Amino acid sequence: MAEGARTQGPGSLRVLSLLLVLLALLPPAVSLATKRQLFTLGGLTDNWIYLGANLRVSGVLGEERLPMVLRAPGYPLFVAGVFGVALEKPPRVTDAYMLRGAMAVYAPQAILLALSGLLLFLWLSDLVTRATAFAAGLVLATGPYAVVLVGLVHYSVLHLFLLVAGGLALHRLLSAATPSRGAVLATGLLWGCTTLVRSTTLILPVFVLALFWLRSRDLRQSLGRAALFTAGMGLVIAPATIRNYRVADRFVAVNLQAGAAVWGSTVKPLPADPDSYRWYEISDEFMRIYSRVTGRQEYDYALFAPYHVQMEDAMRREALANLRRDPRPYLTNGLRTLRTLYLDTSSILIRVFQFSQPPRPWVDQFWFRGDGPRDALPAVPARGYVRLGSVLTALAGIGLVLAIWRRDVLALAPAVLFSCLVAAHVLTYMDVLYQYVRLPFVTFLAFYGVEALGRLAPEAARPAATLAARAAVLLLSAASLVLTAQLLST
Repeated sequence: MAEGARTQGPGSLRVLSLLLVLLALLPPAVSLATKRQLFTLGGLTDNWIYLGANLRVSGVLGEERLPMVLRAPGYPLFVAGVFGVALEKPPRVTDAYMLRGAMAVYAPQAILLALSGLLLFLWLSDLVTRATAFAAGLVLATGPYAVVLVGLVHYSVLHLFLLVAGGLALHRLLSAATPSRGAVLATGLLWGCTTLVRSTTLILPVFVLALFWLRSRDLRQSLGRAALFTAGMGLVIAPATIRNYRVADRFVAVNLQAGAAVWGSTVKPLPADPDSYRWYEISDEFMRIYSRVTGRQEYDYALFAPYHVQMEDAMRREALANLRRDPRPYLTNGLRTLRTLYLDTSSILIRVFQFSQPPRPWVDQFWFRGDGPRDALPAVPARGYVRLGSVLTALAGIGLVLAIWRRDVLALAPAVLFSCLVAAHVLTYMDVLYQYVRLPFVTFLAFYGVEALGRLAPEAARPAATLAARAAVLLLSAASLVLTAQLLST
C-alpha cells in the first residue's frame, strides 16, 4: 500500500470520495443541459435502445414478439429498467417513446461514469498516494471522450462501470492473504454481470487463474479459487444460456455473434484506423451472404431479425472457408487490433459530437467511413485528446514495465484484465465503438507509472522526484479538464 494511503485516515477517504463524485457529475450535467447528445450515433447503435424499449413494452428481448439471441442481454435489461422507472408503458414501441427514454437513460449513465471514477480512485489508492489516485479517477470520469459516451445509448458506460467494479473486487481478493470462498464467489458473480453486458470476458477465468497463481505460487489453491470464481460467473450467466437454448435450440452462452465477428476479421485486411467504422469496409461481402440467406437485395433490420440464427451459421461457415483458403487477413487484422487497442487513441466521437450540434443535423453514420469527410469535423479538442492519450499510453507502458520489474501482482492485475479484453477482440473483431475499454486500464497504469518513477530516484533526489511526480499528476488531470471544457464551450 502507498505511504500516502497509510498515513491518511478513513475520514480523508470519505471526503475525497464525495468530492470526486461531485466533480465527476459536473461535466456530464453541463453537457446534458446544454448540448445535443449522440443518441444512437446516426443509426450505428439504434438497435440497443430498441431492444431495451421492446423488452419493457413486450417483455421480449428481440424484434417485437420475436425473441432473438443476437445481442447480450445486460444493457437491454438496464435500458428496460430505466424506461420502467421513468416512463409509462405504451401499447407499442415508437420513435417518440425511444427518444424520451434516451433522455432518461443519460442521467443514470452520468452517475455510473462518476462511480467508475470513484471506484478507480479506491482501487488505485491502495498502490499510490490518494492525491494521485484522485487525479486518475478524475481523468477517467471527466475526460471528454467519457463525457461524450454518457449521451450515447450504448453499453459502453455500463460496461466501464462493471469493468472497474470487477477490477476493484479482484484487487481485494488478491490483496487478502486468504480470501474467503464467499468473496471469491461474489467476485465471480460480479464478473458474470459484466459478461452479460459484453461477452468478451467469457475467457476471463484463464486470466484470473494466472493472477491467482502469480499471487500465491500454489497451483492447486489457484485452480480451486479459479473454479469457484468461474462458478460465480456461471451462476449469473446460466439464466441467459437457458433462455438462449429455448429460443435457438442450441448452446449459446451469452449471445450468438462470434461467427459473424470472426468472419469480419477473415474477409480481407481492414484499415488500422482507430476512428473508422471498419464494418463498412466489408458491407458488400456481408450483403452477398445476407441476400443468399434472406433472398432480399436490400438490408432491413426487421427483415434480418428472423434470419439471425441462419445468418450466424452462414457467416461461421464463410469464416472457416476464408481461414482455410488464406489465413493472412485474419492474422493481419488480429495484429492491427493488438496495436490499436494497446497504442491508439480514438477521437472520432468527440469530433462528431461537436460537429452535430445545432444548427447542424444529427450525426450521420457515414461520417465513420474511412473515406468520409473527416476534414470537415472539428479538430479541437480532439487533437489535444489524442496527444493526451499518447502521453497516458506511454506512461502506462512505463507503469507496466515497472510493475513487472517490481513483481507487483496487484499493479499487474489491470494489465491482465485488459489483456483479456484485447485477446477477445484479437480472436474475433475490433471496431471503433470498442475503443472505450482502454480508458480505465490505461489510466490506472499511467498514474501508477508516474508515481513509481518518482520512487526510483536516489534517496537524496527523492523529494525533488516526488514533487515532479505530483506536478505531472496535476498537469495530466488539468489537461484532461481543459479539453473537456473546450468540448463543452464550443
